[in-house]
Order: sequence, then structure tokens, then C-alpha cells
Amino acid sequence: MRQNSSSLRFVLTLAVLCGLFFGAAGRSLAREERRPPEAVVAPKVVISEVRFRGSGGGNDEFIELFNPSSYSVNLNGWKISGSNNMGTTNIRFTFLSNVILQPGQYYLVANAGYNDSTVADANYSTGITDDGGVALLYPDNSIADQVGMSPACAPNTCYVEGTPLLKLNANIDRGYERLDSGCKDMEDNNADFLFVASSTPQNSSSPFVYCTGVETVTPTNTFTPTNTFTPTNSPTPTGSPTATPYPARLIIISEVGWMGTIASPSDEWIELYNPSGMDINLNGWKLEWKNGAVSIPLSGIIGVDQFLVLERGDNNVISDVDGIVYVGGDLSDTGETIRLLAPDRSVVDTANGNGGPWPAGISTSSPDHGTMERSGTNADADSRWYTSTGGWLKHDAAGNLIHGTPGGGNSPTPTPTVIPSPPTAVPSKSVIISEVAWMGTAASSSDEWIELYNRTGTDINLTNWTLRAADGTPDITIRNCKPVNLKCIIPAKGYFLLERTDDDTVKGVDADMTYSGEMSNSGEALRLRDPAGNLIDTANGDGGMWPAGDSSTFGSMERKGKNVLDSDSAWYTHPNGEDPRCGHDANWNGINPNANLLNGTPKCDNWAFDVTPTPGPTPVPYKSIVISEVAWMGTQANSSHEWIELYNTTRDEINLEGWHLVSFRWSGTQFVKNLDIALKGVISPRTSTLQNDTSGYFLLVANENAVSFPGTSETYDQKYTGSLYNTGEILLLCSTYNIQVAKNCDENHKTLLVDFVNARSRTGTIRPWPAGSSSIYGSMERQDWRSDDVTAYFTHTGANPHFGMDANGNFIKGTPKHSNWAFTVTSTPRPTALPTRTATPKPGSPPVLVLNEVMARAGTDWNADGRVDVYDEFIEVINAGTSNLSLSSYKLSLASAPAAVFSLPSQTLKPGERMVFYGSQSGLQLKDSGDTVRLLRASNNSLVDAVAYPIAKVLDASICRYADGYGSWIVGCYPTPGLANALTGGRFPLPVGGQPVCHLPDSTPRGFVLAECEETGGSGMWNPAYWDSFPGEGQEVWISDPHNKWLAVYQ
Repeated sequence: MRQNSSSLRFVLTLAVLCGLFFGAAGRSLAREERRPPEAVVAPKVVISEVRFRGSGGGNDEFIELFNPSSYSVNLNGWKISGSNNMGTTNIRFTFLSNVILQPGQYYLVANAGYNDSTVADANYSTGITDDGGVALLYPDNSIADQVGMSPACAPNTCYVEGTPLLKLNANIDRGYERLDSGCKDMEDNNADFLFVASSTPQNSSSPFVYCTGVETVTPTNTFTPTNTFTPTNSPTPTGSPTATPYPARLIIISEVGWMGTIASPSDEWIELYNPSGMDINLNGWKLEWKNGAVSIPLSGIIGVDQFLVLERGDNNVISDVDGIVYVGGDLSDTGETIRLLAPDRSVVDTANGNGGPWPAGISTSSPDHGTMERSGTNADADSRWYTSTGGWLKHDAAGNLIHGTPGGGNSPTPTPTVIPSPPTAVPSKSVIISEVAWMGTAASSSDEWIELYNRTGTDINLTNWTLRAADGTPDITIRNCKPVNLKCIIPAKGYFLLERTDDDTVKGVDADMTYSGEMSNSGEALRLRDPAGNLIDTANGDGGMWPAGDSSTFGSMERKGKNVLDSDSAWYTHPNGEDPRCGHDANWNGINPNANLLNGTPKCDNWAFDVTPTPGPTPVPYKSIVISEVAWMGTQANSSHEWIELYNTTRDEINLEGWHLVSFRWSGTQFVKNLDIALKGVISPRTSTLQNDTSGYFLLVANENAVSFPGTSETYDQKYTGSLYNTGEILLLCSTYNIQVAKNCDENHKTLLVDFVNARSRTGTIRPWPAGSSSIYGSMERQDWRSDDVTAYFTHTGANPHFGMDANGNFIKGTPKHSNWAFTVTSTPRPTALPTRTATPKPGSPPVLVLNEVMARAGTDWNADGRVDVYDEFIEVINAGTSNLSLSSYKLSLASAPAAVFSLPSQTLKPGERMVFYGSQSGLQLKDSGDTVRLLRASNNSLVDAVAYPIAKVLDASICRYADGYGSWIVGCYPTPGLANALTGGRFPLPVGGQPVCHLPDSTPRGFVLAECEETGGSGMWNPAYWDSFPGEGQEVWISDPHNKWLAVYQ
């Protein structure tokens, strides 16, 4: 965040405001974003994950490769070489065939002792030492990438980049994984790789991962392939992927100015467009015509939904668009075939592919002249081209208006009566996503549809608007609309219907457009943007499970009001069979108007607009409640007196009505449900750290006499019927949402539930209980809620602390309704061996310090120094281990400024304790634009933990582990410095007075800060109330949330 300054002169502010106004007014809406051309570079492949020792010993190792670039790489002749700590190197593997690694594709090479379930693409036989290194070599033996566990050694033959990684010498399936799914490469092993406690090797059949903002550098020596490579007798890779051509129309030729301009008929130009959904590196691509006699090399990156203009002769052909200049190669006025070629010379697209006369465009000698524009992204055909109809904004070298749209979206397809006008800024929420049928219809779950609604009193042209899911599918660009709405217009106070695949998805209601791409039933985040990229609206914008809709009744997800902002509470499920309903499914015969009706309202006012529906269950955060202790063996008094304890990890009371605790046993051939306990009552949050306090716990007993607490008023919370098998079962905790909406309370969906216990098996059968003893009646206590591994559970031995009495007055060997013994004992608890098991894993207890919460943009005086500034930003660490540790063994740094290091103070941190370091103490400046926080070991700078946080778009929102110490990182937490992490919270600390907080990010140019934040400046200048009587009436951008006010304007 920015700090306010008191030094402002009104004249300077006025000048800045005028500059902003006239600069914005003069900027073309269609100006393309340009990037400088990039140099041709060596093929880019990196080592993305390594393991030099696994559960199978020293030969249980693998090397995972990854292509982070935007072009395919042929690995024929490449090598993998290993080194030891003395620098002795040896080739482990050589690629002897055309292995084509596609952009975003992995390739797995493993040693003969490799025993993981992911099948290796190729194998080698000579292992790599635990403290050695590995390098990927070009065919000329120069190094493409290297990773090592030893420092560089003379003569630079120990394979390592920058700081080496810490060697791992235990027989455990763990290793190092490159950050950002393999996309990050800072040429420093310690900065690029993160220790992973469980290896996750990926092969050529694994899902592709496309790197955003692909970055290329010019290497010191570039590799030029030759025909002189002679293979040696080395292992032959198996399962090699074969080369695949570049997808058709990955990039398209979108407009051709074959007629030149009024200034000169020789001033020809061609426009390309990227509809692919990812940035494309054009190095090696070519544009050709005249049967290859004219060949124009391309370069640089064309971003998602961006245009690239090629101008003949000089960069002034189009005076207000920067393009790539090419020399010669005139386009004949009688027609040419233009071909766009990928680096492998495959034809990606054509214009006028049949070689006849130009299918569209009119010579500049005519007053009706215009360029040849493409309609949609379908295959080239004469019918796909038309003469530009309007929306003209750019000028030629003489200042004449070009009758075309270079560098921007094409003009709409012509109609006899309407001439399009230039695009104007669209207020946020002017069009909303009003209904989503993510579940399909009763005719087919694939018959999905989406409805938009125009809140304004004016028709809006939706051409080139986009509706995209966060995971990339569906990815809809609104164009090529149906005949009923060729102009893609959404009428004032009207609807626009998108149907998947064809217009029979919804019968009886005309689709405005059809699209492809399936919505996941487990949830999508949909975002609607205008052609300028401004975010207009979202549906389920925070991700996660769909907040409404029913896949069993095919009830659509309806927005409850036309003026309601997107949130989980903004959506309701259309009830089964309840009117109003509109449209029929694909099975309707068109005769009976009451047959096959949809449980939804496509192109009609929502059912939820006119009624007050009862909100349905919503998804519950993972591990908000955990199964913390299980006495599957009963008690010393009676083995049938079993009990189960739940714990509330949140800061809120949770109503358990509708929840179920379910168990499954293994019959020998299949899973069989055993217990199905319908939970009742509420579970309070934990309000005390005292050992004998029972807040936060919920106790279920199989017998009312199973557990008692003499001398207190404490008792059990719920009685249930049934008994757990001593041989082991799976326990599942399911919320009302899992039971009623998702209907996924079963062993196959454990990770979508609230919690699970003993569900580790990958073979289908159930393992024995990981802890607990039927001989001494010691309960199974959970010590690590993050994990379901055997090491997360311990058997209570009867030592203190223990709580409660059994039916015969014996002490319970457990802690029912109290904090677990495993959390507080000073000696390391060990699981008690079960009679049927030959060995019991012994969890180690090394000190474990991890990052727990990071807040990079403060709007509140969190450090209570009387000011709100950058010094209120903080980093929190937590002792996630089971023994005391000294903070002096660690230090903090940032990836953006590795030289700035903060050494942690000499202080002891007990298990579960947190320590907060504000900017005023650490001196570390957390950028609002995103960075990586790193926790390092002070002795050797080895990486202990790291987290990359995204752009801090709003004030007072942190990223945190949920739950503390071991949970997944969550973006958008409620700041809780020194307290348990939370996703929501109450009021922020009270304001301290003084100057108001500047809402701008710390990366904002100084001129913006002067205009917006200084004491006599324009604080709140973008508030629409200053400009119009009602937001959205003018052409300003509606930014209603002051915490988010500069997102659209500045970002």
C-alpha cells in the first residue's frame, strides 16, 4: 500500500487530473497491447521434479522434464547426465528418437528401482548419489538445465544452479519440485524448487500445464541442430509421444488490407488474432503468399485475445497502431492465398484459401472502400469474409480514416438497416449472469445453458464480449450469433441465451448463440468481460462448489435479484416442478406445452426474482470440523462403549443439523456402509486454551454410560447406535451440502467432504486402524489434522492428561471432549502396535517452523503504532511440530529482494505457538503486486518453506494456511495476526485517526497518488456519485467498492 504524504500543491494535482482526463480521452479503445519482438532462443525444457532416493532405496529415483515454452521441442539427441559431489559426470540417458515435447507437457525418466504408480516414459540404470546433481544437455553437450545437492566445484562439473538443495538420504518418497508447476526458472535451485513431502511424478500422459507470461532469454550459446549426431548404445525410451501438428486456427488471420489505404495503395497490412486462450510465442512462425515466394518471419508474443498487425514498408502505414514491419511482398488486387505457418511448417490458418478473387474488401478508389474482415474463428471460406462496415477509429499515413479495424475487434457482420457505432465503455454490472444450468437438463447432463440479463435501459451489442471459466473451460467469445440475433444484441431489460453445442438444448426458446465446453459439476468461477477486458460480472466468482443448482432434479442456479451482487448467498436452486418455468428439454415433441418443462427460466424472469425462497445448504470449508479422537475399541468397562470426538477448527458456532458421520467397512469385495449417524445440535468454537476447557468439542457415545465426568456438569453431546469394526473402517464427516445437494458422502469423494479418517488406501481395501489399542483400551488420537497418514495418529497410553471415567469408574485412556494428549506431551508419542501388524511407523518430531499467514496491503493499524502504513504489513510463522524450537535458527527473505534478509530473534517457540513480524520490525517491504516469501535456515540458507502471494487487490486481506500450520493456502483470509487463521471475522481494529488510508497499491505511479490521496487532492475522485445522479448513466467505470476502486482503472 501507499503511505500518505502531506506535501501537495493544488496546481500539481490539477495538472495531473487534466493529464489523466485528456490522456484517457485521447487513447483509442481498440489500441493493441504491444510487446517488443523477442530474439530466437535455444529450445526451452527444464527439470521440473527430481528424487534421488525413495521408499525403495537409492535406486527409487526419477527425473521429470517439462516444456514451459509456447513451442514444441524435439528431444532427439538430448541427454541426461549425472554428477557426484566431486564433479565426476556420466551420461545416464540419451534420447535416440523424435520425442516431441509439446508446450506444457511433462516427460518422466526413471531409474530401474522406481516403484511409483505413474508409469515412466523412459528408464535408465545407473543411479545418482544423494548429494549429486543432474543436468539436461543439448545434443552438443551444452547444459539446458541443471539441479544439484552439492555446491559448484572446479572445473564447474558439479551440476547445480546457484544455491544447491539440501540432500535427502532417508528411504521416503519425497523430493524437490519446481515452483509454479514447472514454469518458474530464476536459474537458482534454491529459489526455483520447493521440498515436497510426497513425490508427485508426472509423465507425458499427465494433464498439460500452460505457463502464463512465457518468458524467454537469450542464452550465452545457442544450439543449432546439425545432421552429424551419431547415437550410441544407450537405453531406448519407451512410450515416447509422437509429434502432433499445431492446432488449426491456434492463431487466425482476422483482417486483410489488400487494397492499401487512401494515402497509398501500397500501404497494405494484415492483422492476426489469438483466440487460443493462452499466450503464443511467434518465433519461428511465418506468413506466406505467392506460393512461398513471399515469406515474412514473425516474432514476439501475441497475448490472449490480442491482435498483431503487420504493416508493409514502414510503421506509419497505420499511424496510430504499432505493428511488425515487413518489406516487399505486395498483395495482388485480383487475389492471393495467404498462409500462416507454424515453426514445423504446418498450416495453422489461411485467408482466401481457394486462390480465387478476394472474397471481400473494396478498393480505395471507391468511396465505399473497406478492408476484408473475418467473421468468427471457423475455417477459412469465402462465406467467412465480409467488407468492413463501420466502427472505424484508425488512420493512415496521411491522416485519412481507415475503413477497417486494425488492432481491434472486427466490425459486426453487415445487416441492411443497422450501422454499428464505435464501442463505448460499459459500466460494471450493466449485464449480469442471471442463470446457470451447470447440471444440464433431464434429457442430457451435457445440455448446459447460461442466461445473461441487461439491467440497463439501452440495447447493448455483446460482440467480442467473453464469458470464461477460471479453469479455461468453457471459454466463450460472443460472436457468430444465431439468425434470430445476428448482431448479438442483448435488449434493454432483456435476456441473452447461450446454449451448449446446439439450439436443441432448450426447445421452445431461441438461443442467441451456441458454444462448446463443459462446466464442471463440482464448481466453476465464471467471469463476464467486455471487449476491453473490463470485468462486468461473475457467477460463483470465489470458486469452489456451485452455491446453488441441483444435479438430481436438474434445477438451475438462479440469481435471486437483478441488482444483487454475486456471492454464495445470491443464488438459489429452481425447485423441482415449481412455476414459473420456461422452455423444454431436448426430448420435447413440440406438442404438449406442459411436457418436458425445464426446472429453470431461460429468457424469462427468474423464479427467484418474485419469491422469497429458503436458501439451500452451501458448501462447508474443508476441515472446518475434524474427527479428532476415536475410541473404536470401547472402554475397559465394555468394548461396545465406543465414542467419537469432533473438534471445531473455526471461530464460529456451527449447526450440525443435517450433517452425517458415516463409516464404511470392506466386505472382501466392496465397501459397505456401517454407521450412518445423523448429527444434531451445535458445536461451539474453541474459546480457551486451558487443558480442562471443553469448548470446541462435540462428543458422541454409543452408550449413555460410556463416558462420564464426575464432579462436573459436563456430559456427552449425542448418543448413537452401532459399533465400529476393530479391524478398521473409513470414517467420513459430511455436511448438509454433501448430503442434500452434492450427494457425495461416500468413499470415492472423500476430499470433497469436511473430513475423513483412515481413508488412505489406494487399492480399494481398508487398512487397519492407524492407532488405538483393544488390549489396553487406549483411544486413537489425532495429532496432525492435515494428514490421514499413519504418522498423524497416536495411541493414548493412559498417561496424563486424560479425562473422563468409564461405566466401572476406571480412568478413560483418552481425552474425550478435551484437548488431545498428543498435542501437549513433552515426550514424543508413538503409536501402539496392533496385534495384526508386524511394524508400527514411528513418527519423528523434528522442529517444524512454517509460514502461516502473510498480509501485503494494510488498511488498518494492525501493529498499533498509531499510524496506518506499510509497517502494518506482516508475516506470521507457527511451530507446526511437536517440540520446542529456537527462532534464531531461521530467517525471512523475499524472492524479489533476496539480499534483504531478516534474521528471526533468539526466542523459543512452543508447539502451536505463533510469532508475527510486522514490517516495522522486519524491514521487509511486501509488494502489492505479488511476491514470494521465503523462510530460510540461518545456517546454510536452505529453503524451509515458501509461499507466493498474488496481487493484493484489496486492503486488509491476507493469505493464510487453513487450518493453521498444515492446511492449504487460501487467498482472501481475514487477518488474524497472532491468532488462529480464519476465513471471515468481525470488525477490524478501531481506526487511529489522522489522515485517511490511501487505497492505491504501492506500485501505482506517483502522479496517480498525488491526484487521489493527498490532503487537498481528489480523494474518491472515481466515485460515480460525483459525476452522475445514478451509477452507470454516463460513460465512467462503475467501481462501487473503495477497497477495489483502482482494479479496473489501474491494473
